[in-house]
Amino acid sequence: MRPPTASADTHPSSIDPYLGYLRQRWEEGEHNAKVLHQELSAKGYRGHYQQAKMAVVPLRRGLTLVEPHEHPPSPRSQRIGHKTALEY
Repeated sequence: MRPPTASADTHPSSIDPYLGYLRQRWEEGEHNAKVLHQELSAKGYRGHYQQAKMAVVPLRRGLTLVEPHEHPPSPRSQRIGHKTALEY
């Protein structure tokens, strides 16, 4: 049985590129959001501490982080005359 996962937010976030690193550090035993935020900042993350803190909430609940991925266009956006977000 697969472990439960957190829902992926459909909107891109500045922390998305760092989720793999957060998961790795969590598995290594670093569970302090302030320390994780400082580490992310040293790696170039410019987002707020609160965003880093919220990113680890699923891990605190025993869930796994779901890294964002591109979703296929919806049938609605594929209709003739509708542009996808990438076409604007």
